[in-house]
Amino acid sequence: MTRFPHSAGTARPYVWAPDQSPAYWNVGTYRRVLADGSQTDGRSCTFEELCPQGLVAPPHVHDKEQEALHPRR
Repeated sequence: MTRFPHSAGTARPYVWAPDQSPAYWNVGTYRRVLADGSQTDGRSCTFEELCPQGLVAPPHVHDKEQEALHPRR
């Protein structure tokens, strides 16, 4: 069983406000960090990524991490 540091009744949101979140451009793609390890006790990183149409990530492997994508059209 996984134990979390906060009980269900005391959980707080941990997403940065848009004007406070780190953001950068990399190879024509805009990335804005919504939450990182400092807010999630090292458990996850969530970011928004705006890519040019047709751009895809090259084949790659995550040995210790999991990756989930939610495409928006």
